[in-house]
Amino acid sequence: MQKETLTKENIKRDILLRLLPDVVLIPIIYLCLLVINKIIDWILRGYHVTILININFILFIILTIASLYYLTYNLIMIYKTRKYQFIIKTSVLIGKDTYSRRIGSTSSTYYTLYFNRFIKYYIPDYWNYKWSSFHCMDRKGVFDSSNVDDKFLLISLIGKKVIMAYNLNFFDFQE
Repeated sequence: MQKETLTKENIKRDILLRLLPDVVLIPIIYLCLLVINKIIDWILRGYHVTILININFILFIILTIASLYYLTYNLIMIYKTRKYQFIIKTSVLIGKDTYSRRIGSTSSTYYTLYFNRFIKYYIPDYWNYKWSSFHCMDRKGVFDSSNVDDKFLLISLIGKKVIMAYNLNFFDFQE
């Protein structure tokens, strides 16, 4: 198996590929919710239902605050990533787990890696290590190629929440 060189630039690219779609989607979702809210408001005004109009207005305020909070949070994470302000730790894989969830006729499988110091990593549902020539894989591939006692490089932006995990069997990290 050929190892690839992992740099901070590769890590930065992976994090940005994960954060940027949210920054684009949040305003689009907010605009859709705004249009739905205004349609509901227009319908309610036709029936002169003031209590429901007030509830609809409160819902609009809550959606606006939540959207602005989430957008601001993602923009701060992007800023930190661009300035290379992410935390890099090494850890050993001590366990892994899958679970399935069925909603109606659709089922989804989730994959989790467990590291020492009570750290969990939920493998995201997109292509991991997209920049890599040899080791670009989906979440099932990351899960299947990870074995207990493998050393990993864990990346987090704030606190203990791991947003990226690189198996050091596949990558050599260089500062």
